[in-house]
Amino acid sequence: MTRRASLKAGDKAQLKNALIAALTGELNLARIAADEAKSSATSLEAKSENKYDTRSTEAAYLAHGQSLRAQSLLDLITQVTDWSLGADDQGRHRSANKSIQLGSLVCLKPAHGEHSDRWVWITPVGARQIELGGVKVQVVSPSAPLAQQLIGLEIDDTAAVMGSEWLITEVA
Repeated sequence: MTRRASLKAGDKAQLKNALIAALTGELNLARIAADEAKSSATSLEAKSENKYDTRSTEAAYLAHGQSLRAQSLLDLITQVTDWSLGADDQGRHRSANKSIQLGSLVCLKPAHGEHSDRWVWITPVGARQIELGGVKVQVVSPSAPLAQQLIGLEIDDTAAVMGSEWLITEVA
């Protein structure tokens, strides 16, 4: 019998650090891309040869877009860094409310056994997957369809996710 991977409220600080690290990695790549695009836009090869040559304009638009992406990631890092996990120093929730909300770490168990357990963490930032101790956690924002299906539910409720029925077994 295999032991089911488990996470708890106290793991949220480590998950937050992993999320910040993932965002920082994306930011570093975006900054490199922005620098390369800026260099390309200002290089001699990008200089227009005639009035119909748009290489320099296109390179400038690309550089601007890459810079905006980097700034967006920096804003996300700040948002996650400033985000309170809603737990005391020992990782215990301040409230006894176990309904799913922003900050909830949720374990979904397949109702019919066709999938393995799935962990979902509802954070201000979504569209990422992080891992802690070999457990993969899908990070979703409250506006994501998955989060919208889960918010307000509690342990032992079921949710239809991606055409399958899932039982909520843990909410941390």
